[in-house]
Amino acid sequence: MLFDVNEDTYDETSVISMIDETLTAMDGLNKEEINNYIGVVVDNKPLAFQPGDGMGMPFIDGNNRTLVPVRKLLESIGAKVDYTADTAGKVTSVSAERNGTKINIDIDSNKYSVNGKTLTMDTAAVIKEGRTYLPARPVLEAFGYDMSYSQLGKCVYAISEKDKE
Repeated sequence: MLFDVNEDTYDETSVISMIDETLTAMDGLNKEEINNYIGVVVDNKPLAFQPGDGMGMPFIDGNNRTLVPVRKLLESIGAKVDYTADTAGKVTSVSAERNGTKINIDIDSNKYSVNGKTLTMDTAAVIKEGRTYLPARPVLEAFGYDMSYSQLGKCVYAISEKDKE
């Protein structure tokens, strides 16, 4: 709710700009796509996912977890992303590194590692329609983000440790 538009900022935290970016991201979506749209906000900046950009769309999996396209999510936080593929060229795992933290996630497995320590998550990374998707929470938490999800707004929020101060 906006009480006074004149109190909005003119930088990357502008509420009006965020609303405009969200509406632009949803432009051209049909009613079903809008109803299924999952928003992702990282450090108070929305990541715009659009079917036409070829980067994939976040979705809720069968375990009620949000899976997000790998490259767009991880590159938005400055992580370097690499893929490992089998001899047939099928992606088998994803690794990402940022500020000395390295994660590795195997596709179709609930196991992942952070700096060599094996951990378990409650869902698995998958490949869907040729795109690799990772569960947002364990991946971003490994990089020091606090995570929350708005059921009503269907939106994932990630705030880095440095932005909480």
